[in-house]
Amino acid sequence: MHGATLAAALVNTRPRPASPEDWLPDGAAAARLLAAHGLPASAREAAAALPALLRLRGVLLAAFLAPDMPALAAALNPLLARTPAERLMTDGAGWALRPPEDELELADRVAAVAVRGLAELALAGGADRLGLCAADDCQAVFADISARGARRNCTRTCANRVNVRRHRASV
Repeated sequence: MHGATLAAALVNTRPRPASPEDWLPDGAAAARLLAAHGLPASAREAAAALPALLRLRGVLLAAFLAPDMPALAAALNPLLARTPAERLMTDGAGWALRPPEDELELADRVAAVAVRGLAELALAGGADRLGLCAADDCQAVFADISARGARRNCTRTCANRVNVRRHRASV
């Protein structure tokens, strides 16, 4: 699981022009999203955390919109300050640094994983590894975890649409 991709997936559940539906309407949807990113939770637990997850979604959006490292730090540091120290823990499959699950509510665990992932990605590759899709009508966010760091679209579909529009405009 990569915390930055979890953050992008959470933010992309918000309504936007290309996808006006809220993709996080209930606990079952939240539980599916979290399970897909390695944070299993029951629908009941996710439903209880839903208001906090929706607030987190808005806070994380600010990180993706940050134009530089100082703005990214301003967006992430308040969340990082609330996160308890991580511990070296095993999940049975291997060892990793993780927040102590027994000390955190579900939304706080999600925040800890997502914010750490975004911070690590930005430290490794710069704030431009996080962004808003270049397709004007999309407004989804992306976390560029590629080796080159040249991503400007949320998906290949959007990249193809942008390239076709650019080509048609030049012909």
